[in-house]
Amino acid sequence: MRHRFPYNHQFYKASVDASNFFTLFLIICLSRTSILVYNSRLCLLLILYKVIFAFLVVFSLYSGKSYSREREPSGLASASTDQLPLVQLDTSKLSALPKLLSLVDDLNLRIRRYEQLSKPITLKSSLELTLVSNPTLASYRNLILSEFYNFKASQSSWFPSIIASPTAPAFGQVFSSTKTGNSADNISPFSSSTSTITESYQFTPGIVINWSFLDFSRQPFIDSRFQAFKQNQFLYASAVRDQLLSVQTNYYQIQASAALIAYYKPLAENLLDEYILQLAQFDEGLIDVGSLSQQRSQLFQTINQMIGFYDTLFSSSYTLADSIGLSPDSIFRPTDKLLVSGKWPLSLEDTLVQAETSREDIFAAIAAVKEFDDLAKFYIRQYLPTFSLYATASIANTWGSSTESYFRNGQSIGSRRVPSTYDNTASAAVGINFSWSIFDGANNYFTSKSNKETANSNRNKVLSQVNSVSAEVKSAYSLYVSSRSQLTAASESLKAAQISQEVALERFRVGISNITTFIQTVQLYSTAAVDYTEALQNYNISLAQLYRYSASFPLDVANIDPNSFFYVQ
Repeated sequence: MRHRFPYNHQFYKASVDASNFFTLFLIICLSRTSILVYNSRLCLLLILYKVIFAFLVVFSLYSGKSYSREREPSGLASASTDQLPLVQLDTSKLSALPKLLSLVDDLNLRIRRYEQLSKPITLKSSLELTLVSNPTLASYRNLILSEFYNFKASQSSWFPSIIASPTAPAFGQVFSSTKTGNSADNISPFSSSTSTITESYQFTPGIVINWSFLDFSRQPFIDSRFQAFKQNQFLYASAVRDQLLSVQTNYYQIQASAALIAYYKPLAENLLDEYILQLAQFDEGLIDVGSLSQQRSQLFQTINQMIGFYDTLFSSSYTLADSIGLSPDSIFRPTDKLLVSGKWPLSLEDTLVQAETSREDIFAAIAAVKEFDDLAKFYIRQYLPTFSLYATASIANTWGSSTESYFRNGQSIGSRRVPSTYDNTASAAVGINFSWSIFDGANNYFTSKSNKETANSNRNKVLSQVNSVSAEVKSAYSLYVSSRSQLTAASESLKAAQISQEVALERFRVGISNITTFIQTVQLYSTAAVDYTEALQNYNISLAQLYRYSASFPLDVANIDPNSFFYVQ
């Protein structure tokens, strides 16, 4: 199907056909009688014919111009559908042109692959899917939970510790052996000794309770763990915004490639049709090789550019899948047209204030400063005494029997078994204990100094982060302002180039314009389409950057709660 044109095509073509018929009639008349050349009526008739023909052409062009003023260029293309055009180019007439057929087949192969492999997705769906599918964000959530549990563990140091501490073994057998003999000053010629072997069972439960009620280093350590936890929360929020910006950027790139394909496809079809007709005219000797070469060069260039657009489409689709967190083999195609995504409501000064008071990157750097400041306090306070309430209680239960053996001069003279005995002993103690690390070789002192310097380093990072945030906002705002101006100019340029190309095509088809003019308008239209698409893409990307760099989020893009960025379970 040929490209439709936004002006009175039937009237224009009828006027041209009528003028051509009238011209042919006059030429026949002039060839039959030479005297008619001198006829004054015929001269007046020729002049009148030229005036009427000029009026018809001008009126036709003006009617096209008036109609075109009423419509703006759409997000994709002036004559495209809302979706990416996946219809392949017709190759039925290219059997005798192997090089051109090969190039068109290469393009059609990409169209078929993209149609078969790609899945439709909206920008809103891709953003929401990123939050639940991206492994990088899942890793940040795990880190947040890890730091959260570290923080809760540090808080538990306020509670007393209770330890079951029995005498070993708590329950079991005890064996003991005792041997007694004559003392060294015994002058008796006889030596005697007694050996006692005891076998008993014991059960000795015990408990120790210790509560450090005064520890000057405890709270700084808890505060440091809390700041580490908050830092990971802020870093996660920043990572979420970065990932969403990456998804938006990739999605806009896919939309831009789809828009360029939609702009170029009617051009390729028209150039292909005209090239087939020109080949027939060249074979009949009606046109020269120069005219044919211009048409051939532009046709090959246009098809080659479309192949490049499809390659970019595949590449951007793979990158989008990776940004979402899906398999790199996933290919998506946009269901939304490339349109202006909105308007930034703040001035540059207000945007800078918004960014510096809301950016999680800055908050994370500040949390890092506080974390190491608190760690420095923790280590230096290790030199202060710690007071605790100490209590212990135990019960010892022992029962068993023993055997006594008697010896004289090394010979056994008898033995006896002592009856079973049972002992029960209970003990308890309570009081205030303390520990005081008076000297440790200055280890804690130097560790404290190290953490203090790390905190100072992070303070400088805060200033650096503020400067980076300011630079990002200014860069995005500059791109937003410039792309907004470029978008207006590119839109008008595209409308004018589109009208020029369509009119030049029809004039070329009816034979009142040459191939050079037609090719020039095709090139102008191609350049204008690229400029307009790039300006629109840059505008949308810069707007997304402003939302990201100011730590805000447009509510109409996706149903995402900003509080969910601070993930805590």
